[in-house]
Amino acid sequence: MKSNTKLALSISLVALIGIPLFFLCISLITGNWKFYSLVFSQHF
Repeated sequence: MKSNTKLALSISLVALIGIPLFFLCISLITGNWKFYSLVFSQHF
């Protein structure tokens, strides 16, 4: 059970931290900040 808990925690952290960082990197590279705000305005 502990290994499943650690797996779930790591997946949650990747989702919470990795996805916004991914879109942040895309916005920095392309310079299109409207894309970043559009994606997150739909979810929050």
